[in-house]
Amino acid sequence: MGVPEEWHTEYPSNVNLDEYDIIGKDVERILHRTPARVWVECIERPILRRKGQKDLPSPVILQAPVAVLGGGHVAADFLAGLLVDKFVYHIPEYRQVKMYADSGVKLSTSTLNDRVHKTADKLYPLYETHIDDILQSDYLQVDEVPWRIADRPGQSCRHGYAWQFRDARAQSHGTYFYYHKGSRAGEILRAQLRHFRGAVQTDGYKVYDYFESVTGIVLLTCMAHIRRKFIEAQKSHPVQAANALEYIATLYMLEENLRSRGASEEEIRVQRIEKALPVIDAMEAWMESVQYQCTPDDALGKALEYMPTSYGQESEDMRMLTFLFDTVFLGRVFLLPIVIGGITHSYLS
Repeated sequence: MGVPEEWHTEYPSNVNLDEYDIIGKDVERILHRTPARVWVECIERPILRRKGQKDLPSPVILQAPVAVLGGGHVAADFLAGLLVDKFVYHIPEYRQVKMYADSGVKLSTSTLNDRVHKTADKLYPLYETHIDDILQSDYLQVDEVPWRIADRPGQSCRHGYAWQFRDARAQSHGTYFYYHKGSRAGEILRAQLRHFRGAVQTDGYKVYDYFESVTGIVLLTCMAHIRRKFIEAQKSHPVQAANALEYIATLYMLEENLRSRGASEEEIRVQRIEKALPVIDAMEAWMESVQYQCTPDDALGKALEYMPTSYGQESEDMRMLTFLFDTVFLGRVFLLPIVIGGITHSYLS
């Protein structure tokens, strides 16, 4: 959606337009900005009494609608603005207090924080419905998001995590986050996915291994994480790491070609069978040939261990389905704003 345009026409003030023909026009576009407007809506509801019935205690008055928050002194658009400024534009509450003060509205940070929390409580049923909807998908991307958590008064933020679950189907229904005391323990993940059946795409974090033995779940990994492991091995084993990265670069080139021309799901499936799977098979054979050139504890050993246990198992699944190649979209679109607004987001937990 583009920027709205407001048109008007200006004529020279010192000419008689009846004496001229319009043979063209000069168009100028000037960008304007109207400062945010904060105002108080004053609603007067007259108390009515039928004429001639002065002694009857039954006045008529229009009942006020139910307020979003108790007291009814703040409208829904004001509350929505608080949340958008805080969580979308990462404006801390103390800065919002200063912004409203400039507009003549005196608010304390504690009052603003209280309204943020109460609005979130009101929205919680919608959040739960959103979770239920996403878990109806048959393809999820899951990751643990680092969070700075401010739950210790007078102390610095502690390091913790929230979980994010993305519906990765072509017609995605979005992403939801789940927070439980900053933990990324496996029981939290298992509880969230206890009824899920389908494909789960993740990094190599060990808690995901549990799902390899769950009937009805296909565990997929992320090629970007595999690539990162071999990048980390470049210092200690430059030749072997370069070979691995060349295989991975070929796979990414094939995927980019499919994406750039808008290939259909069937075309992606066929191209992966014909072109991508032979590359994966060749890479796995190469990995077997170099596995004794390193120890399990060095960077190359960890990279070799990471891929065969996490990627080789999904080769057969790639023959039938058109899963995404990695979870980069998850990180770029959803993780980056969380990192940028780390402190801002932590106060809602």
